[in-house]
Amino acid sequence: MKGTHSDILRKMLQYSKNPPLFEPGEPRFWDDPHISKGMLEAHLNPTHDAASRRPETIDKEVRHLITSGTLKTGDRLLDLGCGPGLYAIRFAAKSIKVTGIDISKRSIDYARKSAKENGLKIDYRLMNFFDIKYEDEYDAVAARTPARPTSAAKPSIPKRSSRTSRRTFTTFIPASSG
Repeated sequence: MKGTHSDILRKMLQYSKNPPLFEPGEPRFWDDPHISKGMLEAHLNPTHDAASRRPETIDKEVRHLITSGTLKTGDRLLDLGCGPGLYAIRFAAKSIKVTGIDISKRSIDYARKSAKENGLKIDYRLMNFFDIKYEDEYDAVAARTPARPTSAAKPSIPKRSSRTSRRTFTTFIPASSG
């Protein structure tokens, strides 16, 4: 960098600022080969809760949502940010009709392959869930999110109505599982 110390310091501070929440970011982020490969590996790693929860935790959460009556056989579930379908496949195995939405092509491809291998019908859609048109009626909406918002778009999940979901539940994944 050329310039005075003050100019250099000002530039460094400018480049180190966090973007405003919901500010559009790099459009290829989730499809970057290195990032998407690493994210899928992190989701599928059963030894930590970094990207997805451990399999036994997912099983426990799904079992609770069904045994508590939150979800019932035949319910239509919209799974936002479904990743590789770790929850979706378990819900579908319990006769829940699942629509999974994710922005990562690698994760959706994995989810579709996994559903096919297990003989499950799951409607996976490759898209940003902030762009979804909530025209279909869902009985429940599931979202697993980090502890703080990191999305590149402003969320606009509709309020409860007869045209959307009757039940919404969120599983929060801690920012660090140290």
